[in-house]
Parts: sequence; C-alpha cells; structure tokens
Amino acid sequence: MKPSLRANFDVGVLFYNRARQTLNCVQSFLQEDIQPNIVILDQGSASTERKLLREGLSGYPNIRFVVLTENIGVAAGRNRLCEVCSAEWIALVDNDMALNTQGGVSLISSAIERADGIDAFSPIILNVHENRFADRLQLEERHGRLEIAPIGPAVAITNTFAGGGVVLRRSFLFNEPYDERYFIGFEDFELALRAFAGRPYGSTPAINSCVPWRSGTTWERASC
Repeated sequence: MKPSLRANFDVGVLFYNRARQTLNCVQSFLQEDIQPNIVILDQGSASTERKLLREGLSGYPNIRFVVLTENIGVAAGRNRLCEVCSAEWIALVDNDMALNTQGGVSLISSAIERADGIDAFSPIILNVHENRFADRLQLEERHGRLEIAPIGPAVAITNTFAGGGVVLRRSFLFNEPYDERYFIGFEDFELALRAFAGRPYGSTPAINSCVPWRSGTTWERASC
C-alpha cells in the first residue's frame, strides 16, 4: 500500500456491533491520495464484529482502534474521540455515513482552510431513502418561541447541523464538551442551541457527503 498524504483533520467514528456498516463508512475516507487519520472508538462490540472490522481495515497505518468495555453513548463517545485525536479539526461521523463525493476528503480540507472565525460546519447530506438532499435549517426566535425554519442557499452560515456528521475544532470541545447526559439523539440539537446563543458555527453547502439515512427522524438511528 503506497503512503498517503495526511489531511488537515482527523476522523472519529463510533462503533458498536455494525462492522460492515462501519467498514463502509471508514473506507469512504480512504479513496484518495490524501487521507485523514481515523480513530474508531469500539464501544464494547462483540468479538466477531470487532474481528471483522479489524480485518477489513488491516494495513492502514492511519487507522487506530480504541476499545471500551461498554457503550458509553454518543455524547461521551465523541468527547473521548476528541481526547484521543490530535489534529486541530475533527470530523465526528456516525458509522452509517459515507462520503459520496469524488475528492470529498480534499473538499473538507479546503473548507477547513477557509474556516477562519468558524468553530464547526457540516456537509450537505443526501437522504438515500428519499433520494433528496436534507433541508438546510436554522433556529430562529419567533414571537417568543424557538422554531426551526428552512433556509435557502443564499444563507451562507446557519446554526444547525446535519444529524450524524459535523466537523469541529477540537479546542472547542475541550472548552465545551458534549453534555454526556445525552446518551444518543440530542448532540446535534445541543450544538445548534449553542450556535443560536452566539457561537460562530457554520453549516456550508460546499461539501457533499452521503448518509444512508433511515426513514423517519434522525434521532431514531442506532448508530453507536
């Protein structure tokens, strides 16, 4: 296997008993000459699943496994990934996601190079079940109530993030880690609420990725 250039971000993936799904996710970041370092947090998976994933990813020096004895949830798992990764930026990706754009790693790297003053962004997400891109949304205060409203491409920066995939400055998570009381399903709302309160996040349409998104709400996925 020829050596690869390293991207300017790390990838953190949570893994719990879905080896083939996780393998598809991780391999989608390994299709270019430039590749990120990837940390897979195994949250107490069965030995057969762990073996299948390790064998499928053998030979990649930029892949590291961290093994836990139990499933600690998405919020705590993402905080742990932030600790063990080393790049300034980290892409936290659910294991049911996969890059679906030629040169996707290079696109993410390019967006990071232009991310002065922004702490986080997320890619466009394709709902493969409905064959359409997920709507870009924004939290807004209307008549004393907090509402989620769709926005068009003319709005460059918003305050919500796609379920299952976000690129963050690691320094931000060190200062403001995910609330670990949320085992699964609210980590993206938590980021959106922080952004609504004034954090300089960005959600950009400049990067395309693909999510095998189950029908229904994003919160029903059991990806970790």
